[in-house]
Amino acid sequence: MAILKGCAVAIYYSDPQCRIMGDVDFLVPEDKFKRAYQLILDNGYILEADEDNVDYHYMLAKNNITFEIHRWPAGMMGGDTYLYDLFQDGLKNVEKVKLDDFMIPVLPSLQNGLVLMLHIVKHFRSGLRLRQIIDWMMYVDKQLDNEKWEEYSSVYEKAGLKPLAVTVTKMCQIYLGLRKEITWCKDADEKLCEELMEYILMKDNFGHKENVDAVRVVNALARTNGFVGRMKDLQKNGIKNWKLLKKYPKLKVFAWSHELWRYAVYMVKNSEERKQLRKNLRVSEKRKEMFAKLGQ
Repeated sequence: MAILKGCAVAIYYSDPQCRIMGDVDFLVPEDKFKRAYQLILDNGYILEADEDNVDYHYMLAKNNITFEIHRWPAGMMGGDTYLYDLFQDGLKNVEKVKLDDFMIPVLPSLQNGLVLMLHIVKHFRSGLRLRQIIDWMMYVDKQLDNEKWEEYSSVYEKAGLKPLAVTVTKMCQIYLGLRKEITWCKDADEKLCEELMEYILMKDNFGHKENVDAVRVVNALARTNGFVGRMKDLQKNGIKNWKLLKKYPKLKVFAWSHELWRYAVYMVKNSEERKQLRKNLRVSEKRKEMFAKLGQ
């Protein structure tokens, strides 16, 4: 197994203590996934979600700590066989690195960086924060110099992650102090870097200053990933929030309608949030252009 993010990123920080860890994510080989999952259950870990509502990972808790066992990293589409095979290969070459007094199993440098870029992809539309960006910057600073990028760039290109990686790295140089000796991002569009930074800061401020329910409403209804994407989001959130499903699980297929109704009631009661929603919808077209340029 290999740790994803968390302490596997902290190894790139000058002071690992600065990289606070929320939960423990780890990746296991596909042929050992069921065995590993059962082993966790046998040792008293409690599943936090319905098994039927699980795709690429299970979330379990013990001693107030959440552990996530992954089939593949977050942000990756389940049908992406290229990246899937790459991560399975990475698990055959797990490296042990020292962090304080502990030895941490991590993926090889290439795969570890891809995990961080995919984490940015995961949060890109709904809640990208500076935390995910800084994780990537610390990795680039320590691991992804010009020589390494020459070796890795074809992988990022084949995975559809190259435009985003180049732009985020250049943005880190312009706004966050990443060293200028890294020149493989020099041709990135600086205007696009500015748009991306504005987008991140808007999401960060909105996420921290506004009501959590308001964030969910706007994120769900102002998506730029089309009707199908909106419906998937509504269904997923509905399953999570509709308490009646515990008593009547057959109603699960209608979870999207419960969530839509919940949002509608919230918006009717909150005039300020209606204004925010209209504002977000107005800028959504502009965001689509930015996403397209970044290959997302």
